[in-house]
Amino acid sequence: ILKTNLYSVRIIPLDLLDRRLVGAEVYLNRVSSTSKEGVAVFPLVPVGNFTMRVNWMGKEVLKKWVWIGYHSTLNPSGVVPDEIPVTVDVGDLVVQASDADGIPIGAYFTVNGPGVENFEKYQNDGLLVIHQLPIVEYQVSAKNYSIIVDREVSVTASLKPSKGEASLIKLPIHNVDLRILTIDKKPITGAVLKIGRLVTTTGPDGEAALGVIPSGRYDLTITLDGEKIFADSIIIEKSVITELVTKACSLRIAVRDIDGEPKSVYWSLVGPRKEYGGYGDTIETPPLPDEYYKLSIRLSQEAPAIVEKNIKPSEMINGVILVPVSRMRIAAKWSFGEPLLDGYIVIRSETYNLTRTLTIVAQVTETSEKLPLAEYVIKIYLPSGQEI
Repeated sequence: ILKTNLYSVRIIPLDLLDRRLVGAEVYLNRVSSTSKEGVAVFPLVPVGNFTMRVNWMGKEVLKKWVWIGYHSTLNPSGVVPDEIPVTVDVGDLVVQASDADGIPIGAYFTVNGPGVENFEKYQNDGLLVIHQLPIVEYQVSAKNYSIIVDREVSVTASLKPSKGEASLIKLPIHNVDLRILTIDKKPITGAVLKIGRLVTTTGPDGEAALGVIPSGRYDLTITLDGEKIFADSIIIEKSVITELVTKACSLRIAVRDIDGEPKSVYWSLVGPRKEYGGYGDTIETPPLPDEYYKLSIRLSQEAPAIVEKNIKPSEMINGVILVPVSRMRIAAKWSFGEPLLDGYIVIRSETYNLTRTLTIVAQVTETSEKLPLAEYVIKIYLPSGQEI
């Protein structure tokens, strides 16, 4: 048997995740072999020192020296393994597109680099994975289109493949929440917002979620009861809850008589599009567009208005309205100056269609209720019913 110092060498190129490269060009000095099924075979390799190189997608991903066969110090056993695995600079390009806060968002990717020229793909979850690329820089562009505002944003970054770690591309897109307030900083429920193609309505705390919108300046209109209460541009540059003060105002007016005491009345507030009303010593409404309304106050539902005036909600924040009513005091006297201490008094107002009868028991007779300040017809009677 004649033994020769020739070896069959099988080289297995592996990426950083220990996966075989199928189709890599492997060189021992100037002799090449393609790694079919992940193995490059070199038959009849003599003993010696060799330069091993591995090319992948046109890039050299490994260059090292290897000794084949016996060597007194490098390989004193002389054993050459059946297979020689080598780890090369090949990994996965993993890219996650996100909004400005790092929350994943769908994106359209374009990648340029060795092996992936003008590679394009849309990922609904914003996660792009391209396996087994040479570890060199790739130009990766991520784009996102907002149908709400008809605007596209993109960011390009130079990224390298790795052992599977994701590179983050943050797009200038923000999660926009608004809180719509009155002039007196009360939340507005039911206001209608329009920005771009989006139309939404505020909730019970005045909140409105606009979703994710690219950075920029946008026109925003807000209406309440069909009346425009905000029309301006807003600048979106970060994800925060933005409070917007509009041309609307909640109304709360205390009703007092001329003595400063609370007075319950019937009231109505009539505006261009809506009418409010109620009964009590406080006039209170939900937020209203800040325009002029006609306020009418009555002592009874059938009585004529005792107060009529045009008011603007912003001019009456925590305001007070005085109703001209007071108690009537009558001192009945004989012609010779002595007080009349017996009988009764009848007072009547044609304007307010009211009649009251008062029993005389003292020098001064006072109404038990407060009456409108107006002209009254006063008649005094003796106990017998005789008018005097």
